[in-house]
Amino acid sequence: MKSSAAITAALLLLLSSRAGAEIAPAAPSAADLAHFDQAAADHADDPDLAWAAAMAHLRAGDPSAADRLAAFQARWPGLRPDGDFELGMALAAAGRDAEALAAFDRALALDPGSAPAELHRALVLRRLGRSDEADAALQRAAALAPELTPETLLLRGISHLRSGDKEGATRLLHTAIELQPTGEAATRARALLPEPIVAPAGRWFSLMARSGIEYDSNVTLDSGLPIVGQGQDRADGSSVFGAGVVLRPLRSERFDLSLGYRFDGSLHLNLTDYDLLNHLAYLSMLWRTTSRIALRFDGVYDRSMLGGSNYGESYLARPNFFYSWGERGVTRVYADIAHQSYFQAPALSSLDRDGNEYGLGVEHSFAVPRWRAALLTVGTRTSRFDSEANRDVLGFEGAYDFMRYEGNLALRAPMFWNMWGTAAVSLANEHYDNRNVIDFLTDNGHGDPSPSPRRDWIAEAAISVVRPVTRRIDAEFAWHYTHRDSNVDAYAYDRNVVGLYFTVHSD
Repeated sequence: MKSSAAITAALLLLLSSRAGAEIAPAAPSAADLAHFDQAAADHADDPDLAWAAAMAHLRAGDPSAADRLAAFQARWPGLRPDGDFELGMALAAAGRDAEALAAFDRALALDPGSAPAELHRALVLRRLGRSDEADAALQRAAALAPELTPETLLLRGISHLRSGDKEGATRLLHTAIELQPTGEAATRARALLPEPIVAPAGRWFSLMARSGIEYDSNVTLDSGLPIVGQGQDRADGSSVFGAGVVLRPLRSERFDLSLGYRFDGSLHLNLTDYDLLNHLAYLSMLWRTTSRIALRFDGVYDRSMLGGSNYGESYLARPNFFYSWGERGVTRVYADIAHQSYFQAPALSSLDRDGNEYGLGVEHSFAVPRWRAALLTVGTRTSRFDSEANRDVLGFEGAYDFMRYEGNLALRAPMFWNMWGTAAVSLANEHYDNRNVIDFLTDNGHGDPSPSPRRDWIAEAAISVVRPVTRRIDAEFAWHYTHRDSNVDAYAYDRNVVGLYFTVHSD
């Protein structure tokens, strides 16, 4: 990847809309060019002299520099790692945009992590009238050089203004200001806005609706034991649906407040007792204390119905701390405090699942080197759940008091055909405190007179591919797999969920 100075030069070039301009020493004089040309002619087999002569003509603004660099690349292909990038610069300066785009594409094929190549490619795409592709290239450049995100947002805002999308431009310009209020990009963004800002303009609310179809291989989370399961009647198809609204009553350069509500449901073809209706409400407050540090508090209330009856509800409070390391990514440290309760009384007092959970986690997200716009997140979390269960008539203590240790990995990256893909894996281990009454009753279908404390391993994998159908409609294909292995047979199961979904959104 090129240096930050080179990236900044490319940004200045884009801002000025001059394809051949770059921060460089004074242009060579005619005498200097003649000297370079003579030296290259006297040593025709010396690639270093040929390169120096071509670059001298490029710095001098000579339109012939493009042909000189093209001839160099043809004679010594692959000799200069930056050859295609410099050729693209020369072709763009000469107004040969289609050829320049091909050169930048070749440069990115050799070095997918080149933010300058993405930036110059975005300028060429914009001049060719391919605004959507230019916008996507700027987003990839920001992912490759996160410290320059405000500048790329500014450039995207300018493009949206030129295309007549004032609402989209305003949103991008305000975001550039919020990320770095005292920076040069913020100053330029303020000058482009129609009036001085106190809080970001644009919509203070957003709406969404979702529908789709799913196949679930194990709706009932059945282990397959005849004594506790439903045997073959555990797979089913369903229709899923949902809608939501987000309100943003307070938005400023330092503080954001969001309020949201979402409703989701599923209707099964056969297992109607497992039809789900879910209501979720949340509050989120974000405070940007410095350019590198942000604090956020999330509060969530969740209530669900299963088979037409009240099933459970939960409350969650989560403080978050974010720290930006610049090009090295962003670290988040968070804590969870949650309470969950179920409306149906348990068969035994030791099986009461009401209780409180306390968790602590950390994750780090960073751009993947040499992979355009790919973002990798690595995290770990530890949590404790204490139930409200009491000793039952058989002498067993609470079955759901446990410690959980987990690690996770997620990758989000652009794909072909304007699609975005997300892949995630996680592995968790749960250590339960007490001997389990379910094991006592059902071990291997017969029961265990002296059961051991429960130990579970949970492996999960998920893949999602999203593609815009129109500006406000997205199509998504998703797969989620869960494998739970437990020394208490009744809790072990495998599950595959595959779905196709369509989301309509106002943003």
